[in-house]
Amino acid sequence: MKNLLCLLVVLFSGCSSLPPAIQSAPADDIQPQQITRSNIEQYRGSAVRWGGKIIKVNNDDSQSVIQLLAYPLASYGNVRSNKDNQGRFLAITNQFLDPEVYEQGRFVTFAGTISSQQTVLIDKKSLELPVISITEMHLWPEKSLDQSHYYLDHHRGRYVGYGYYGTGSYYP
Repeated sequence: MKNLLCLLVVLFSGCSSLPPAIQSAPADDIQPQQITRSNIEQYRGSAVRWGGKIIKVNNDDSQSVIQLLAYPLASYGNVRSNKDNQGRFLAITNQFLDPEVYEQGRFVTFAGTISSQQTVLIDKKSLELPVISITEMHLWPEKSLDQSHYYLDHHRGRYVGYGYYGTGSYYP
């Protein structure tokens, strides 16, 4: 029994959990596309949990600014990139965010408060983007080929027939 308890302690100590602000959405689940120039004052200071794909990271002496393409979030805060995007937003923090770690194309979820709206030039188009001040953040791990298996369904993919362990055939 003592060995089992020690084993469980070792196993569960390696588990990392998400910050509570990332795990659950705030009571008023405000989405990026709801923020417009005319209603920014109404939402200023509101708690949000937004996430998306990193477009660009800019650092200066006092802060880091991340521009993101917003996507809907699943119940535990992970980015649902298979859904339609919800526009762009900016996230600001006083921490230094290394552009090599927070690189373009990575997915991240932020919890914070709506602070303002900022005009950003994208190509030759000016857009008004909502800005959030970050209180919590979670950078989602990159998916590697080792983490995915090839089986898709009964009729597509590398395994044809009755599935992963069935009597179907394998085609490399």
